[in-house]
Amino acid sequence: VTGKGVQGLVEGRRVSLGNLAMMQDVGAEIDSVGKAAEELRVEGQTVMFVAIDGEIAGLLGVADPIKESTPEAISA
Repeated sequence: VTGKGVQGLVEGRRVSLGNLAMMQDVGAEIDSVGKAAEELRVEGQTVMFVAIDGEIAGLLGVADPIKESTPEAISA
């Protein structure tokens, strides 16, 4: 789903992985994982929520830390 995430069927269950807008679209309340999501964001991670059949199942935090070689790569 453009700008929101992805959805699919796994063994007959609707699995959604995406941002808050995606969770709102599928009716998943994120209150139970909201604090964890904010902690990951404070660390600079991008948060993606996981819902199964419209119920929040968890979240993922991803980060791409700056490497020591980054300044050189940018200069090149």
